[in-house]
Amino acid sequence: MIMNKENALYLAAEQPFFTNTHRYEDFIHGVMSRLNKGISLNIIGLGDLQSHIGKSTTGSGISGDVKTGAGNGLCEDIKNGSGDIRKILGNTDKIIIAGISSQWLSSAAALAISSGIRPISAHTDSSLLIKGTSSVTFDYYTAASDLTMQMLQDGRKHIVFFGMDPDPYSSSMKYLGYHDTLAASDVRGRNIQGTGVYSGSRSMQECTGLLLSNLSGIDAVLCVNDYSALILINALKTKGVRVPEDIAVAGFENTIAGSVAEPSLTSASIEYYESGRKAVEICNMMDKDALLSGISLTLGCTLHIRGSAGGVLSSAMSERGSSPGAGIGMSTGNSSAGNGCRPGYSPGTGPVAGSVFNRSLCTEGTSEKFYNDPDIHEVIALENMLRQCDDFDGMILGRIAENMKYEDMAEDLNMSEKTIQYRLNKMLASSRKRNRADLLSLINKYLSGYGENALTKAAARIAAARKPF
Repeated sequence: MIMNKENALYLAAEQPFFTNTHRYEDFIHGVMSRLNKGISLNIIGLGDLQSHIGKSTTGSGISGDVKTGAGNGLCEDIKNGSGDIRKILGNTDKIIIAGISSQWLSSAAALAISSGIRPISAHTDSSLLIKGTSSVTFDYYTAASDLTMQMLQDGRKHIVFFGMDPDPYSSSMKYLGYHDTLAASDVRGRNIQGTGVYSGSRSMQECTGLLLSNLSGIDAVLCVNDYSALILINALKTKGVRVPEDIAVAGFENTIAGSVAEPSLTSASIEYYESGRKAVEICNMMDKDALLSGISLTLGCTLHIRGSAGGVLSSAMSERGSSPGAGIGMSTGNSSAGNGCRPGYSPGTGPVAGSVFNRSLCTEGTSEKFYNDPDIHEVIALENMLRQCDDFDGMILGRIAENMKYEDMAEDLNMSEKTIQYRLNKMLASSRKRNRADLLSLINKYLSGYGENALTKAAARIAAARKPF
């Protein structure tokens, strides 16, 4: 693999994309797993998140090297559609651009192409960006359609779409999958603001308050992500609404927090690790053909049907996911980007005729607001902590839930008190909580259900959660 004379692959990152540490780690590990030895990965624009790179790759068994710090100002220039990208990238002819907002990705792609560099976007469809952009994205439409159909098959008749999400592409495709499935089933969501959507530029508190004030008749909710879903379930719990008995809830991203919650959260996996691998595979294809551009690859989303949505998913739907090497379209020269077939689609499926790609569902520029929303920020911190927990951490949380003293924990777990306190301090730091009482409050808020021993059960589940690396 020849990336350039420096044997380096460049990746420009919009910082909000990596605010979720686990998303960042999965994607970077996916990229590096496909690098040949001697190829370094040069990451541009991570700012204060650079320190995570060495931590996330240490002991992972992946090849390659990571360098940071060069050209961090480029990402600020990208916002303005300017910047001397050649000065930073030298004679490379390709760059991976990883971001959340379509505005940033569009500017990055345009800046690269104007400099004679072929961009590979993660994770917005290339058809929405400047001609000649390649992309790796996810089949949000089919996943949302399948989740909606699952709830319909479970007897739900009044399903609404909920939450705020910084990515207008993913939000819109999820909404279309939900909307088209309801339309085809002749079942309509409640007409809130003319769309059936509790979303837009509201804060999570406002968004949740609006839904709670209009619960009459609603028996299922499809959320744009697990973070919104966990916040909603907690809000429903405080109102005495049972999940899934009264209202079924489903989300996206398959977080550990969702999987260990009580009830466990029905969700669709977003495989960031695989998207990193595929981005490098596109680079490899371009290395073999200097004229190749506009490669488009769509990955399937695997569904995980759990307690929050009830019912049993059919085997055909539960096995739906990405197919290695499938879903690729490409073009050469200056022809338009190919869209290719999408894994999980059958002829005639996809957005129905008359569907509108509705960018108004989530306005541009909301990524910063989303990640600074206090409720979203809290759930992401919880997820980041859980991703770092091992079996011993889970057992410690279980003992804390039982209000054990450190000396009793040490005897019970055959550990020193110093080791237990060290591990607890790491969990406090990653969850951004001050003490064990605050940490327990956080776990109880989002992971516990309705039984007296729910917190202990949730803590026990954490021990069973497997780290990806």
